[in-house]
Amino acid sequence: MINITLLGTGGGMPMPHRFLSSLLINYNGGKILVDCGEGTQVAMRMVKAGFKTLNTICISHIHGDHIFGLPGLLSTIGNSGRTEPISILGPKGINEILMGLMKSLVYLPYEINVIEAPNNFNIDNIEISTIELEHSAPCLGYSIYLKRAPKFQVEKAELNDVPKIFS
Repeated sequence: MINITLLGTGGGMPMPHRFLSSLLINYNGGKILVDCGEGTQVAMRMVKAGFKTLNTICISHIHGDHIFGLPGLLSTIGNSGRTEPISILGPKGINEILMGLMKSLVYLPYEINVIEAPNNFNIDNIEISTIELEHSAPCLGYSIYLKRAPKFQVEKAELNDVPKIFS
């Protein structure tokens, strides 16, 4: 089962009950985070998402409302006991920006793999592909494809009066 949670949809400044851009995808026990604005770790705690199983972070662009939550989140993940590497995907220039943001993090017990402008990235039967978008900063759009066999349940369709279409 897949669970998609909008953690933040606010504008350029976090509000007490509205956080900045972030979306969490939970699938097969792993998690993918898309963007990490301020308030992301607070929102994750509010929805009881947990931090330890976050595998991949996809950053669309390097404006603050999409990345300023990263230092705190990465630190919290380290404090949760995580030791496995995390991949951070992002547009060209993300590595340099991350190095600046990471100066405040003295120690992390896990490795961060930064991948700039990937065309395709695979993790746990999930394929992530990107497309460059027009924006005031280098920007990526993400397509996330779950490699799984369809499971159509005829009994449930009949119970819910799903119509049968014949050609």
